[in-house]
Amino acid sequence: MPDLVDTYIENRWIVQPHHANPHGTAHGGNVLKWMDEAGAMAAMRFSGESCVTASAAPSRSATPR
Repeated sequence: MPDLVDTYIENRWIVQPHHANPHGTAHGGNVLKWMDEAGAMAAMRFSGESCVTASAAPSRSATPR
């Protein structure tokens, strides 16, 4: 089993116009999707198995991202 530090994941996404909300910032649903994908990649790297997200804590952003 890999060490926890071996599960470090860094991804970059280019925010396209179809990812934006009417304010011109990234839509929160897309940001949460990207966070979930990165978390899944780290979980699969750590466990060596397929993983799914069972639940997620509520998320709130006070400023546009």
